[in-house]
Amino acid sequence: METASTVAALPGAARSQYRLEIDGLQEPLVLQGFVCDDHALNTDYRFRLDVHCEADLAALHGRPCRLVIHATAGEVVHHGLLARSTERGRSAEGRGWQLEMRSPLHPLADLRRDRVFVDADPLDLCIQLVRESCPGIADTRQQVSERPRPREIIVQYEESDLELLDRLMRWHGWYWAVRDE
Repeated sequence: METASTVAALPGAARSQYRLEIDGLQEPLVLQGFVCDDHALNTDYRFRLDVHCEADLAALHGRPCRLVIHATAGEVVHHGLLARSTERGRSAEGRGWQLEMRSPLHPLADLRRDRVFVDADPLDLCIQLVRESCPGIADTRQQVSERPRPREIIVQYEESDLELLDRLMRWHGWYWAVRDE
């Protein structure tokens, strides 16, 4: 079962402010609230956001976006892609929308494949998976203390590219993070 947390559950929530930034959006946007499902490293997390905006947000699907939370402890930025939008109608505040922001690596979760990689370097394979599935990610950087030896065979059987990436990274003790610069 999915767990959900709201901004009210965050430490310092009474003193927090938050905003949503969507690349390419020229109109003002008012974020009323949000709920998060399964936000953690190595997961395809999802934020559901209630907003008011006069622009047609459906035209911005796939665009990078950021949920910025200002709390007592400082600013926290959650990066993602605008995956879905549903118009909720008009109210006194304007045109209402419910949006879904997914992990920047969400496209990796959509692809389920059966493949075999021969004489593959696990680190190079992880980079290849991200570049193939997420062409919108401009740059990847990796930092490992010791480069792994190539494996004779790596099998992807009935798992998504994200599951394969996660499995390889866990095996080697690596983690990933996404950020805008």
